[in-house]
Amino acid sequence: MVKYGDTGIDAVRRARNAGLHPRDAWTAAADGIFPSAPASLAKVCPREAFIGLCTAGFVVGIAAQPNEAKPRPNRQYARTAAELVIDRPELARESKSWIG
Repeated sequence: MVKYGDTGIDAVRRARNAGLHPRDAWTAAADGIFPSAPASLAKVCPREAFIGLCTAGFVVGIAAQPNEAKPRPNRQYARTAAELVIDRPELARESKSWIG
């Protein structure tokens, strides 16, 4: 799982520095982190969660894109989780058992 976190961090840098759309930034970052792992490159959940957070304006330095017609489920899950942690920051400090 750490590699997906590293992918997200690299994707944020790429999106900010090169002005890439979050999807393109994620793809470029994942290509560098998973060069010989096509299954990891194709994994939808982390990519869509990242895009969802970016397009909703939760990532500093990446402009929100509120005109998304119907968010995909993983994008909405990530947004809902972010909103929960913003409303209840203690969730980020407590045991992760609440995740499921």
